[in-house]
Formats: sequence, C-alpha cells, structure tokens
Amino acid sequence: MAAKRLVSLTFGWALVIIGILGMVLPVIPGLPLIAIGLIFLSKSSPWAQQILEKLYARYPKLAEKTKKWRNHPR
Repeated sequence: MAAKRLVSLTFGWALVIIGILGMVLPVIPGLPLIAIGLIFLSKSSPWAQQILEKLYARYPKLAEKTKKWRNHPR
C-alpha cells in the first residue's frame, strides 16, 4: 500500500509541476494538468482536497468531467 501511495504522490506532484509550467508555456495545458495532479494528491492530502474543491467551485464543468473518474474505486 505504501508503494501505491508513493507512486500516487509522485505522479500527482509531477502533474502539478508540469501544469504550473503550462500556465507560462503556450504548448502545455496548465489547468487540466494541475487539476488531475490535485486529484491524485487529494487522496492523501487534505490541503489538496481543499484546493480541488475551490477549483470545482470556480470551474463546474471541470467538476462534472472529473467526478466519475475521481470516484472510481481503486
């Protein structure tokens, strides 16, 4: 279980960092990558869950599209 959590945290942080770069670079879609990274991080980090909820409040279409994927049992 610890290995799965480590992979999830690593992948989540990588997506968030790439998403932040995407906010500056015109080729990379920043916000979707940050949101997906936060989804991975929100499973084990309460602060990521709070940020994700704020993103969902601001972008309801994003919440609709990711709700099914996010609630998928592992």
